[in-house]
Amino acid sequence: MFAALADALAPWIHRRRWWVVAAWIAVVVWGVVAMGGLNKLLGEDTGAANATSTRANAILRDRFGFNALTELGVIIESGTAPAPAVAAHRDRLVAALKAVPGVEAVRQIPVPPEVHGLALEHVTLDSTLKDAQAIKVAQAVQACLAANPPPPGARANVMGRPIVMGDLTAINDREVVRIERISLVITLVVLVLVFGSLVAAALPVAMGLVGIVATLGLLASLGGAVPVVSLTRLITGVIAIALGIDYALFVVSRYREEREAGREPVPAVREAIAQAGEAVAFSGLIMIASVGALAIPDLSASRAIAGAVAIVVAIAVASSLTLLPALLLILDRYLPTPSWLARFRWGHGEAAWSAFARRVLKHHRLVLALSVAAVALLVVPIGQMRVWEPGPTLMPKELPARQAYDALAEAGLAGELNAFFVTIHQPPGPATLAPGTMAFMDATAKKLQADPRIRRVDSLVTVRPDWTLPRYQTLYAQLDNPIARLALMPRLKGALHQDETGTYVIMRVIPAVGLTSPALRDLAVELGREVLPALPRPAGVTMDLGGDVARRVDLTGEMYAHMPAIIAAVLGSVYLLLLVYFRSLLLPLKAVLMNALPVLGATGVLVLVMQHGVGLELLGMAETPGAILAMTPVMVFCLTFGLSMDYEVLILSRIQEAHRRGLDDEAAIIEGMTRTSGIITGAALIMLSVFAPNMASALANAKELGLALSAAIVIDATVVRLLLVPTAMRAMGRWNWYFPGRGH
Repeated sequence: MFAALADALAPWIHRRRWWVVAAWIAVVVWGVVAMGGLNKLLGEDTGAANATSTRANAILRDRFGFNALTELGVIIESGTAPAPAVAAHRDRLVAALKAVPGVEAVRQIPVPPEVHGLALEHVTLDSTLKDAQAIKVAQAVQACLAANPPPPGARANVMGRPIVMGDLTAINDREVVRIERISLVITLVVLVLVFGSLVAAALPVAMGLVGIVATLGLLASLGGAVPVVSLTRLITGVIAIALGIDYALFVVSRYREEREAGREPVPAVREAIAQAGEAVAFSGLIMIASVGALAIPDLSASRAIAGAVAIVVAIAVASSLTLLPALLLILDRYLPTPSWLARFRWGHGEAAWSAFARRVLKHHRLVLALSVAAVALLVVPIGQMRVWEPGPTLMPKELPARQAYDALAEAGLAGELNAFFVTIHQPPGPATLAPGTMAFMDATAKKLQADPRIRRVDSLVTVRPDWTLPRYQTLYAQLDNPIARLALMPRLKGALHQDETGTYVIMRVIPAVGLTSPALRDLAVELGREVLPALPRPAGVTMDLGGDVARRVDLTGEMYAHMPAIIAAVLGSVYLLLLVYFRSLLLPLKAVLMNALPVLGATGVLVLVMQHGVGLELLGMAETPGAILAMTPVMVFCLTFGLSMDYEVLILSRIQEAHRRGLDDEAAIIEGMTRTSGIITGAALIMLSVFAPNMASALANAKELGLALSAAIVIDATVVRLLLVPTAMRAMGRWNWYFPGRGH
């Protein structure tokens, strides 16, 4: 199929090469203009659609006019400032905060008497605000604090999910540009060594830049049709550079190989498209199939990443098959420029690679066993993996919002802004405040307060610690009196305890543990899945657990509940694509199994570093996170599986090409390794140049992604491609090419 396409495409591109380049320049210009509006499309994180936290948070928003995901906390630390000056500042600041558009209310949260020199103000935002709007209001709150500075010696900061989102987005945009610059410089140096030419090396870098700009421009132009999340810019940049350069490396290498063999430019382009271009196209399909599995969970973040990466892949393939051949034809005579760099060129070691392949195949059973054992050692730690989304602790410690969180955590008050909300719904009929329902709420509050991980429960039956249930029942029975009801209802609603219809009641549960503690996640899981469902309750009463922490737990649950389906979709779709490409029944199966090894090994490395602290100082991290970000292992699986298959397709294509020419299995494997090992090694170094700099990022999620992808590439390009692939194929022998109806 690709031979016919190459026959038609090569001369067409040759005749219209300048028009092709002009069209892509127009795409880049349009992308530069459009991409500036990308952050305005930051999508709403709706959570897992069918989760109890989504239902509870909707009740809070619709029934009580309160959005648990956008609450803010202003922390005032007295420090060495005089108490009267701090109190006066607080009064001025509260008045100023109430005047900020989008702020609904400001109330003081009581601080335990043992905590000195700290005041905490709870800032409630308009419940109708979307995430992007809440970020703008949060930034206005930050500006309000800056305009009302505390007295000398004191400090005032604000924190909350909108602050975290805004700060992380700003840092991410800044860090991504910095890391991309580092990556491109290192990559250009590696490419110069691979090609022995600055002009040839610049072409793959140009493809990577085209991929970034065109993808971001298209995402911005789609106006949110493909969701945009905070991770979009990071993932898009990393994958666009990696794929753009990787695919271009394959095409340019094949083109130069054909030119050095004496072919004219157009036939050389035709052969590059027919051979390397075919591998690129199939690699692109495999990559889309791999990341497409991220759309299986009902989560906006994973679906946004799947959509963005699919666009990246499509643009990378299109530019490699159109723009790159046009540039090769235009710059053909300049490709070796400057000629003196040729002396530093890698890739003249085909004799060494051939000798290496022969030695590996000579002891293929031993090498196969040792290689599998080496990867298995890295896989062992996966059994201890913990996943979590710690929110503010993702941010650098020098940021004011992180300092505010640390101050709260040090005072033991981190849970004040990470509360759980238990929504209790009593259907129409018996009054929500009837004695029986009150007894149920009292038993629920006592059950929750008995847990040492819970600091406090705010509810209708915990207003005063010295009051008994009968006293509460007597008090709320007065609501039958219209005059008493008029006096009490505004107070109840203001305390976020009962809605106006009287059918919904809220209990606010304040945890005693901070976001970084695994105990907080365990508490959320136990409350939502064990404690609340097991409580005996009056007929018809329903309970849901909401709040930001509960939302994150449900997001993680939704993601990993679909993990078997994600794995099956990736493995199944990739197997079918390889089955069509190689026309072999067992070779694709071997490829799929081999591709799983770098993913497993990289995940094991993540656990060793992020949970056990092995080599953590190399990432510039002072403390062990103790858990892995929930999205990271899933993204690494889908991304690595697609990226690693590039090498698999390349080496197997050359082995199959040699086999079709009549070489026996061992000779075909040796030729395939001889022809591709240098390219694969160079490609791996380039991938490392793209991924490894992310480990120097100020953001934990970028560090994790950079570490995992770098580990996967190292394992894949060394143990898997150079050792496992040839030895496994040697062990399979003629069964490599078995296909029903064709035999061996």
